[in-house]
Amino acid sequence: MTHLARSLSSLFFLLWLLICLPVTAQRKWTVKEVPDPKSTPSFNYVSNPDGILSSSTVAEINGHLKRLEDSTTDQVAVVVLQSIGKKVPRDFAMELLRYWGVGRKDKNNGVLMLLVMDQRRMEFEVGYGLEGKLTDLVSKQIQEDYMVPYAKQGNYDAAVLNGVQQVVQLLSGTVIAGAYGEAVPDAAIPLDVPAQAPSYGNTPGSGGIINLYQKHVGWGGFWVLLLYVIFFLAGLKTLFEKKDRGQFFDAARPWWFLLLRFLGCYVLLPVIIFGIAGVPVNIFTGVAFFYVFALVATSVTVFRLLAQLRRKEQQGAEDDMMYFYARQLDQRWKQSIANKVLPFPLLYYRERVGQYLTRLKEGMVISDTGSEMRLQEEKQDDNYLTDAQKMEEQLKSVDYDVWAENGGKAFKLHGVLLSSKYSHCPRCNTMAYYLESDRTIEAATYSSSGVGLKVYTCKFCHYQERKEYTIPRKSQSSSGSSGSSGSSSSSSSGSSWGGGSSGGGGAGSSW
Repeated sequence: MTHLARSLSSLFFLLWLLICLPVTAQRKWTVKEVPDPKSTPSFNYVSNPDGILSSSTVAEINGHLKRLEDSTTDQVAVVVLQSIGKKVPRDFAMELLRYWGVGRKDKNNGVLMLLVMDQRRMEFEVGYGLEGKLTDLVSKQIQEDYMVPYAKQGNYDAAVLNGVQQVVQLLSGTVIAGAYGEAVPDAAIPLDVPAQAPSYGNTPGSGGIINLYQKHVGWGGFWVLLLYVIFFLAGLKTLFEKKDRGQFFDAARPWWFLLLRFLGCYVLLPVIIFGIAGVPVNIFTGVAFFYVFALVATSVTVFRLLAQLRRKEQQGAEDDMMYFYARQLDQRWKQSIANKVLPFPLLYYRERVGQYLTRLKEGMVISDTGSEMRLQEEKQDDNYLTDAQKMEEQLKSVDYDVWAENGGKAFKLHGVLLSSKYSHCPRCNTMAYYLESDRTIEAATYSSSGVGLKVYTCKFCHYQERKEYTIPRKSQSSSGSSGSSGSSSSSSSGSSWGGGSSGGGGAGSSW
């Protein structure tokens, strides 16, 4: 009987597991029930209650976000949930960020990255203080290019880790927000224009700068040398940086390529111009030098990109993806300042990319059913677009290309983000959301802060949101001592968030 009782007990236990496990997997989380990673006395930033992410990935993400908070005071929370029921992920992310208070209260510099598995949806909720860096457009690009492709494969560790790394690099200044163009997920070739290089770095200068200093004439030469030092330090930081900052293709830049580019631009070029040729350093020769500097560096990037495009083609990429890559690169340079000030080599580059586009328009792709798919004319695109997508094309916020079967139902859709004042609507996710007005309700004085009101409207669903914000009070002088102490306390505390909030900035994507 004892053996029978044990067998029955084991059987009932197994039945209980079979009944309870599905219930546990389908738990629907509410904002107040989601475990707060800051509730434990350590530097945690990830809420992973359903165990979707591996422990090693959670630990790596925590390390990235801890270093980010220590260096910038920016706080990023990562939340991965199996289900939130019928709640809209966008609303859930905003409520959770506000409930926890992610980011410093005086800066609103918090970000919440949410993944909801059963809805196959990811959302970035961005505090008002970071909307200038992590814009709606950039948030969408990070999701689509670095996260969605891996999420579609079920590799959620890679999806979340890649997204976190991109956000950290952007907020820490490793990647300039303005340098974000369209990208492919495994890309690794930067499209920086040297004239936009960030002015940071802590590597001391070299004797070349001293020699230039001895030749400078007047204040003009002084400012030229100062700008050169900034570029030199930024170049050294890029040279010794181990992380990839690429956004387009998957081939990492070899160390010898970085070294040759650095020596050519920062050493050989000034030695030839100011040393061998004996050109005096002044404001006029300085402008000419930096123009040649940008021209050389951009030429190297341009010809390398063309080589990568050819390599993609040789690897057998389908015509629709090759066309999409070429469209993205073409659009990226249309938005670039270099496109206006560096006619060569960009004219050559645009011509070559244009040749790719012209040839690929005539190409074909085989669908899953074995039928031929070809690129549709612009007028035929509307047959495959939703009303929201038609509105985006009308507003010139997104341009869609459609590859479809002749007389069939199968088609492929690629959307290229354009330079636009529009962002994604928090309700319908259409890229038709814009700032309609920004006015002062109560002006700031020397004794009190003021209040401003921004009104955002969606041209598609007509959703409207009003966001009040604080206008700092006027001051005659600032010491910055109180701000620094606040920063120190925020970055040194890992047991709580900072009381931040969000005005609704960010973006979402489905996979």
